[in-house]
Amino acid sequence: MTKSKNMDIDDVQYIIDRMKEGHVEAFLYGMDSDIPILNLNAVNFGTKYHCQRKEFIDRLKKLTDSNITFFGNEMKQFAVAALDVLGVQTYTGNDAFIKKLITSQFQF
Repeated sequence: MTKSKNMDIDDVQYIIDRMKEGHVEAFLYGMDSDIPILNLNAVNFGTKYHCQRKEFIDRLKKLTDSNITFFGNEMKQFAVAALDVLGVQTYTGNDAFIKKLITSQFQF
Protein backbone atom coordinates (compact mmCIF):
# COMPACT_ATOMS: atom_id res chain seq x y z
CA MET A 1 0.00 0.00 0.00
CA THR A 2 1.37 3.42 -0.86
CA LYS A 3 1.00 6.62 1.08
CA SER A 4 0.07 8.56 -2.04
CA LYS A 5 -2.94 10.79 -2.44
CA ASN A 6 -3.84 8.46 -5.31
CA MET A 7 -4.65 5.73 -2.81
CA ASP A 8 -7.97 3.98 -3.40
CA ILE A 9 -10.81 5.04 -1.05
CA ASP A 10 -11.23 1.43 0.05
CA ASP A 11 -7.58 1.34 1.13
CA VAL A 12 -8.03 4.55 3.11
CA GLN A 13 -11.15 3.17 4.78
CA TYR A 14 -9.34 -0.07 5.62
CA ILE A 15 -6.60 1.85 7.41
CA ILE A 16 -9.13 3.97 9.31
CA ASP A 17 -11.03 0.83 10.31
CA ARG A 18 -7.78 -0.63 11.68
CA MET A 19 -7.24 2.58 13.66
CA LYS A 20 -10.76 2.29 15.09
CA GLU A 21 -9.80 -1.17 16.32
CA GLY A 22 -6.74 0.24 18.11
CA HIS A 23 -3.95 -1.08 15.87
CA VAL A 24 -0.78 0.86 16.62
CA GLU A 25 0.78 0.12 13.24
CA ALA A 26 -2.25 1.75 11.58
CA PHE A 27 -1.75 4.86 13.75
CA LEU A 28 1.88 5.07 12.70
CA TYR A 29 1.03 4.49 9.06
CA GLY A 30 -1.59 7.23 9.19
CA MET A 31 0.80 9.65 10.85
CA ASP A 32 3.32 9.16 8.02
CA SER A 33 0.77 9.41 5.24
CA ASP A 34 0.49 12.38 2.90
CA ILE A 35 -3.30 12.03 3.14
CA PRO A 36 -4.53 14.55 5.74
CA ILE A 37 -7.62 12.55 6.78
CA LEU A 38 -5.34 9.65 7.70
CA ASN A 39 -3.17 12.04 9.72
CA LEU A 40 -6.18 13.33 11.63
CA ASN A 41 -7.62 9.87 12.29
CA ALA A 42 -4.22 8.63 13.44
CA VAL A 43 -3.98 11.46 15.98
CA ASN A 44 -7.56 11.00 17.16
CA PHE A 45 -7.56 7.22 17.49
CA GLY A 46 -3.98 6.98 18.72
CA THR A 47 -4.82 9.41 21.50
CA LYS A 48 -8.18 7.80 22.25
CA TYR A 49 -6.37 4.47 22.76
CA HIS A 50 -3.57 6.18 24.74
CA CYS A 51 -0.78 5.07 22.42
CA GLN A 52 2.48 5.67 24.26
CA ARG A 53 4.86 4.35 21.61
CA LYS A 54 7.85 6.63 21.17
CA GLU A 55 7.33 6.69 17.41
CA PHE A 56 3.76 7.92 17.86
CA ILE A 57 4.77 10.62 20.35
CA ASP A 58 7.62 11.78 18.08
CA ARG A 59 5.24 12.07 15.13
CA LEU A 60 2.74 14.01 17.26
CA LYS A 61 5.45 16.49 18.19
CA LYS A 62 6.22 17.02 14.50
CA LEU A 63 2.54 17.71 13.79
CA THR A 64 2.57 20.66 16.19
CA ASP A 65 4.11 22.57 13.25
CA SER A 66 1.57 21.35 10.68
CA ASN A 67 -0.34 23.77 8.47
CA ILE A 68 -3.14 21.30 7.65
CA THR A 69 -6.65 22.46 8.60
CA PHE A 70 -9.98 20.66 9.02
CA PHE A 71 -13.14 22.74 9.05
CA GLY A 72 -11.22 25.72 10.40
CA ASN A 73 -9.29 23.80 13.03
CA GLU A 74 -5.58 23.23 12.61
CA MET A 75 -3.89 19.84 12.84
CA LYS A 76 -1.46 21.38 15.29
CA GLN A 77 -4.36 21.99 17.69
CA PHE A 78 -5.18 18.28 17.66
CA ALA A 79 -1.50 17.40 18.16
CA VAL A 80 -1.03 19.82 21.06
CA ALA A 81 -4.17 18.50 22.78
CA ALA A 82 -3.08 14.90 22.17
CA LEU A 83 0.30 15.53 23.78
CA ASP A 84 -1.50 16.87 26.86
CA VAL A 85 -3.96 13.97 27.04
CA LEU A 86 -1.10 11.49 26.73
CA GLY A 87 0.78 13.21 29.58
CA VAL A 88 3.70 14.28 27.40
CA GLN A 89 3.34 18.09 27.45
CA THR A 90 0.84 19.99 29.57
CA TYR A 91 -1.09 22.63 27.65
CA THR A 92 -1.13 25.98 29.45
CA GLY A 93 -2.57 28.18 26.70
CA ASN A 94 -6.05 29.57 26.24
CA ASP A 95 -7.14 28.12 22.87
CA ALA A 96 -10.76 27.09 23.45
CA PHE A 97 -10.68 24.30 20.85
CA ILE A 98 -7.56 22.71 22.35
CA LYS A 99 -9.12 22.90 25.81
CA LYS A 100 -12.28 21.16 24.51
CA LEU A 101 -10.21 18.40 22.95
CA ILE A 102 -8.32 17.88 26.21
CA THR A 103 -11.56 17.80 28.19
CA SER A 104 -13.01 15.26 25.75
CA GLN A 105 -9.97 12.99 26.17
CA PHE A 106 -10.55 12.24 22.46
CA GLN A 107 -13.57 10.10 23.38
CA PHE A 108 -15.72 11.28 20.47
